[in-house]
Amino acid sequence: MEKRLTQPRLQRAFTAASLSTHLSSTSYLERPIFEHIILVLNVLSLCICVVTFFALPFLRIHFRTYTYLEPGDLNNSVKYTTQILTWPSYTNDRGLSHIQPTLKRILSYIRDAENHERLIMKELAAVRREWRNYHACWLLDPLCSIATLVYEIIKRVCRRRRFISDAAPMFAMVLMLFILTIVRASTTFYYYSILTKTSSVLDTVNELVKEYAKKTSDADVPYELHVNVSRGYLMGSMLSVFLAVINITLIMDYLDPI
Repeated sequence: MEKRLTQPRLQRAFTAASLSTHLSSTSYLERPIFEHIILVLNVLSLCICVVTFFALPFLRIHFRTYTYLEPGDLNNSVKYTTQILTWPSYTNDRGLSHIQPTLKRILSYIRDAENHERLIMKELAAVRREWRNYHACWLLDPLCSIATLVYEIIKRVCRRRRFISDAAPMFAMVLMLFILTIVRASTTFYYYSILTKTSSVLDTVNELVKEYAKKTSDADVPYELHVNVSRGYLMGSMLSVFLAVINITLIMDYLDPI
């Protein structure tokens, strides 16, 4: 049975067609906005990478010294002094060499601490290995960020001269950003591993000092060491991962307009 095109049917058909055309043209008009946002996020991501590596503290250790009313009495503290030891990320594992004299000075209060000292230095060597792994992984971060910016420049130059379309360099940018996301997630994992291993070493030292202070009467100045998470560094790391994921989403929107 033949359907007649009544006035309401024609009106709905023309409305749907005009709406589809309007949406498509609006999306294509928004592509330059997406393009500028992608460029800004790429530059911001590289800046965060550099700032977190060179400016923000990577590891913070609180070195607290207690003085007690009675020797060996851990419940009657008179006062304590706190020293905060910080190391930026670029110091590599050499930063931990500065804490070795402090650990040896603390262990010097404990008699027959040679075996404990060897165990602690062995655990500290494991922290150094994690730090070296972190550095080996981090080197890919600025390389991928710079490569992403290079692809952005290639895309703009080639489009202006009409050599190739936007799809090829933008697809390469997606690959770089995908690798960048994996790298940044890996460096965050290594950072967490360094924190947990360092905290384990310092907890061992604290337990040894407290046990010795309880047993003897001459250990009247025990110490306490603990790791403090660098909030600025952790926030920068998580923000950089978030920016990489957002950039991938924007590029996919750019490549597949409505």
